[in-house]
Amino acid sequence: MAIYDVKTAAELTTALGRTVGGDTIRLASGNYGLVNLANRVYASTVTITSASATAPAHFDGLTVSGSKNLAFSALDLGRGLGATEPEYTKLNTVQMSENVSFSNVSIHGSLDGDVTNDGIGLYVTDSKNVAVTGATFTENFRGLLVQRADGFTIGESRFDKIRSDGANFAASDRVTVRANTFTDFNRYGTDHADAIQFWNTGQTKGATDILIQNNVFIQTAAGKGAQGIFMYDLTDYKFTNVVIENNLMYGNDDWNGIVVNNGQNVRIANNTVLSSLLDPKQFWISVEKSDSVIVEKNVTDNFQISADVTNLSFADNISLAATPLFRSQFTNLETPSAPSDLMVSDWGFQGLSAILPAPAPAPAPTGPTLIQGTAGSDTLQGTTFSDKMIGVAATEMDLGKGTADKMWGKSGTDIFVLGDQRGTFYNDGANRSAGKSDYAQIMDFGTGDKIQLHGSLDQYLFVNGQVNKQAGVQIFLDTNGNHLFDSRDELIGHVVGVQSLGPDSFTFG
Repeated sequence: MAIYDVKTAAELTTALGRTVGGDTIRLASGNYGLVNLANRVYASTVTITSASATAPAHFDGLTVSGSKNLAFSALDLGRGLGATEPEYTKLNTVQMSENVSFSNVSIHGSLDGDVTNDGIGLYVTDSKNVAVTGATFTENFRGLLVQRADGFTIGESRFDKIRSDGANFAASDRVTVRANTFTDFNRYGTDHADAIQFWNTGQTKGATDILIQNNVFIQTAAGKGAQGIFMYDLTDYKFTNVVIENNLMYGNDDWNGIVVNNGQNVRIANNTVLSSLLDPKQFWISVEKSDSVIVEKNVTDNFQISADVTNLSFADNISLAATPLFRSQFTNLETPSAPSDLMVSDWGFQGLSAILPAPAPAPAPTGPTLIQGTAGSDTLQGTTFSDKMIGVAATEMDLGKGTADKMWGKSGTDIFVLGDQRGTFYNDGANRSAGKSDYAQIMDFGTGDKIQLHGSLDQYLFVNGQVNKQAGVQIFLDTNGNHLFDSRDELIGHVVGVQSLGPDSFTFG
């Protein structure tokens, strides 16, 4: 395990060419410019750190791509934008990499107080097992943006003087956001600012296994701040297995303290979400279009639980709109300066070091979970249990005519429904053509899964072929009943990645 002491960017490049797993590169104070680490794959961790924690080495920007097992610590990372650079410029990037960590780093923009010349502090995309701990994000357009990551942790870090979002996540799995502080946001123009935001728009999948715990957001100034935890899905991909627990969100002149839209298996517990009594907007906890939701022991200005939330457990919560006298329990609700000003025993946020009792494990479903589509084209995502996936709306009479659905069953034994007592789905009724524009594409058919058809097996034909450039077995309705595949047979389904389907692959309804 060698240690390389370097003083210049050229020496850093030389050292990187010599290091092996377990080595450390120590950087003298100074500006190393733009640092690019491409295809640096090590058997164990290589550490790049400053020789002095009080005089850290500075990078104008860092890009890590195609690399594995790198640790960065005690570094100063960032710069202001040039006159022609847009606000979405990424100052530091980790892409297509694995096992990368940042600890005790400063990630910043211009540091000149001008919110219009700051970019995205750290961008992580298409990477696995990335961790950021003990970092400071300041004067960034967005502090942190994570996209399509598998295994990401941001912990014990501070976000301040952020223009838009603090920590922003898209289509990422196994995400932990724990024990971070968010404050002094400086929203500009039409920015939609959130302390913590999750979204799936424009992605090809949803997000699963998300833990948001022990975070503090306090912003007393109105009109410049941010919303709290904003988890919103305008697609049908969902946020699955979500825990939002023991967080403190205080903000004025905004509505959304905690929002979950399109969640599956969600727990919102022991959170405090408040604003000043003088604030005309209620900082609330809102849940929309979600299933299997637990909301308990929270304190908030108000709750907004929409009628499309199913399998809801709502217990032991306090709404100040319903019980305004409870406001007297707080030390300083109007101008809080510390988390202790907003804490009460037994309910809501219990401090950064709180250890809350573990929730009882959710019982496994006794039957398949119904995943129901709409009258339009849908992307359906299953759960970790058994699911019954229907891309056609329950009351729809056209039975999928003119729509193309995609279905992922995930784990568990699943039933993919291409027909029921109403008839065969995805049949356009034009018996002189193959009707290849309406169908269901089953993306992950596995052992034990079933395809439900209307009628009997001899009404269908099975042909190897591609749909959307993916190979598999096409399922055709034998519209003319001649038991031979021809141009008049109606495509109703496509099973990706299989070469054949046996009789035991089907059930009938």
